[in-house]
Amino acid sequence: MTQGFVEGTNRAIRGIINRAFGFRDFANFRWQVLTELGDT
Repeated sequence: MTQGFVEGTNRAIRGIINRAFGFRDFANFRWQVLTELGDT
């Protein structure tokens, strides 16, 4: 695993967090992360 891969994943998750104000619970947030990042 390279540093670039980890940084890219963290950046994607931070972007989801910035859009996550409407999520009602952690399960919805987790689903969104898995949907956007796929099976990495």
